[in-house]
Order: sequence, then C-alpha cells, then structure tokens
Amino acid sequence: MRMDNRTEKTAADIIKTYSEKQLQLIFQEYGEVTNARTLAQTIVSLRKSTTVRTINEFKAMIQPLVKGNPAKYLAQVFRHSELK
Repeated sequence: MRMDNRTEKTAADIIKTYSEKQLQLIFQEYGEVTNARTLAQTIVSLRKSTTVRTINEFKAMIQPLVKGNPAKYLAQVFRHSELK
C-alpha cells in the first residue's frame, strides 16, 4: 500500500504499527473523519487477525464503517500524506 514511492514508510506500515490514538489523530485532524475513534479502534482490533497488504484489503476491512458517500469517506481517510 503505497502511492508515493519517495517515502520509505508505507500506508500498510502505518496501519500495522500505529497505536489506536495515533490512528485516531491522523483520521480526526487531517482527514476530518467523523468516526475517527471508531475507525481507529476497528483497525487496531482487526489487524490482530487480518493482514492488510493492499488498498482493496484495507477498504474491505473498513467497509462496515463507511458513512455517507463511500468515495467522499475514503477520500477523507486517505487525505493525510502519511496514508498516501
């Protein structure tokens, strides 16, 4: 999961290693995701049993949390430069 090959850290690295609080802050502050806390909790919970290697796997993992227009929601989730 990487859109910018100039950075060493991938989105998958962030999803796998960031704490719930760090994820929540990214989604809340940069993406303005309305359910940032629930999204972060879900990611931390599901990453224990699910391997996320691709964008499609990540999108499938968070699909139940998508609010409103899926394209707009996902744009907010991926807004932060670290998740690109």
